Amino acid sequence: GPETPGYIKGYIPGVRENGGQYTHAAVWFALAHLKSGQTDKAFELVEMLNPVNHTKTLDDVKKYRGEPYVLSADVYSNAAHEGMAGWSQYTGAAGWYFKVVTEEILGIKRKNGTLIVEPSLPSSWNGYSAQIDIDGTNISLTVENGGTVLSVDGSAADFIPIDGKRHTVKLIKKTKTEEGIGF
Repeated sequence: GPETPGYIKGYIPGVRENGGQYTHAAVWFALAHLKSGQTDKAFELVEMLNPVNHTKTLDDVKKYRGEPYVLSADVYSNAAHEGMAGWSQYTGAAGWYFKVVTEEILGIKRKNGTLIVEPSLPSSWNGYSAQIDIDGTNISLTVENGGTVLSVDGSAADFIPIDGKRHTVKLIKKTKTEEGIGF
């Protein structure tokens, strides 16, 4: 019943799921925004969760008390511990965060022994570039925001092969000169 909600009752208000930032749920909330087409809001949430953004100044570091390279499971809102990280080095939320950033925002997904690129980039980005080494395959990737045309080594493609070779890959916007012709 309401008097015995379980172990959560043992935490003071503003700690763990009891009113602070519960990172697992916050990452899933960002994912829900991405899935519903609210990319800019999703990116805003992802940025809020990024531990680097909690540790930009010495005062931030003293308040956060967590590693800037580790996503904590919690950030407390209780007045006595406001802004302090909790449960670092012990969070599955970091795995979800990685998947949301890599697979959903950057759009780099492994599928049937290949890579596909289907990004959902925030409107403030022009695009991005990445070097990907996977199973002996080296990929130099350039993505334009709003890009729909994938080329692998200068030829139109639907996917990037994971074949142990080196590839130059671009996801660009279609121009009039590219309509109806290959690369």
